[in-house]
Amino acid sequence: MKIKIFFALFLIIFASIEEGDFAEIPKPENCEGKDCEKKVKECMPGFWGEPCKKCECEDRADSCDYATGNCFCNSKGVIGDKCDKCDEKKLYKRDPSSGNCYYDLDSSIYVFKLTSPANKHLTKINFKFSPEDPKDDINFAINCGENCHHFELNMIAKEHGKEDKVVVKNEKIEGNKVFEKILSHKDFKFGVEKEKPITEFFIHVQGFKAPTVFNVNVIPESKKHDTFLTFYEA
Repeated sequence: MKIKIFFALFLIIFASIEEGDFAEIPKPENCEGKDCEKKVKECMPGFWGEPCKKCECEDRADSCDYATGNCFCNSKGVIGDKCDKCDEKKLYKRDPSSGNCYYDLDSSIYVFKLTSPANKHLTKINFKFSPEDPKDDINFAINCGENCHHFELNMIAKEHGKEDKVVVKNEKIEGNKVFEKILSHKDFKFGVEKEKPITEFFIHVQGFKAPTVFNVNVIPESKKHDTFLTFYEA
């Protein structure tokens, strides 16, 4: 009987949240008046306003500001109240075919520090790069450090005029382990034609929690001894 009552109460509570009721927040110390009531009665994550209504962020954010409805974007390089823009000032650009925002990597060693408070909602980051030398292999490596338990990696190769090729699919990398992949010029067509890259590699990293730090290496085989380190303060 007790189990049935508990289950019924659970359904009532869940239904009330879906309808937009407030979630009771512990009352702050020395809090009085109407402002206090607003602080005490905040919406559940994923809802905002008074009465509470669902955040309009689609899959670009898991929650939004309870007062304004502005989305907390979950992908690095995505900005805007509805997470509908790429942060071009920080070199993130939109790919027309997928609509995602990517950081364009050169041949170098990068450190992406996702450690500021503004990054606390992040769970995704995307990169892309285009090998220019048609006869040189590429050494790609990535790992996460600080506070990183795991992340998931996907890589797709897009060659002009051909179907996309899955290079890495749902690869789960634990802790501080390094994922490495040699991309051979014998397996892919590298180079530039008519001022456009022949093949582009798109990397999707997800499933992590900020704050954390990502180390990303894109090193041509012929230049692995003379690359330099690029710190990217995200």
